[in-house]
Amino acid sequence: MSILLWLVLSAFPLNVPAQLCGGTFAEFTVIDGEGNEVPDVTLELVAELSHENYDEFMRKKAISPYGAGFNVKLSQEDSAQLLKLSVPLRSSTDHCGNPLRQQKNVTYVKNVEDSVSRRECTVKHFGFCASENDQSVILLRVSAPGYITDYYMGHYLWGCGHRYSFILTKLPGTKK
Repeated sequence: MSILLWLVLSAFPLNVPAQLCGGTFAEFTVIDGEGNEVPDVTLELVAELSHENYDEFMRKKAISPYGAGFNVKLSQEDSAQLLKLSVPLRSSTDHCGNPLRQQKNVTYVKNVEDSVSRRECTVKHFGFCASENDQSVILLRVSAPGYITDYYMGHYLWGCGHRYSFILTKLPGTKK
């Protein structure tokens, strides 16, 4: 019996990583400094950064990347520098065919379940379909009328069911 157990265990190495999720939907929430949902917010995946440029930036800034789901807010200076180093995205859609530029409550989007079930797109979803195999480093622009446009860097098309939250700052002189 122990020989049979050894044969079975040796056929399946223990150091092989298990499959995580295949594909999921990364949800996005955008609020203001008072905790209110920002109306008319637009998310846009604008460019891809090479792993070399990403590694150099992270080392220079002494930021420790923590895998899929990481999200780094960029200063205006850093975003301008990284946009110059970036390359166009490989596709104009995410892994479910959703546009890479979305306006909340306006753009029709499918999550993974909708895509698999062949359901119609809806405006209730806000985010991107992600794949555990897509390790691209993406630059993201978050904008809304009356707010400062912010840039972020992350693996927005990689991972398993991440949720991202952003806080936008109102432009000076903007009324409530």
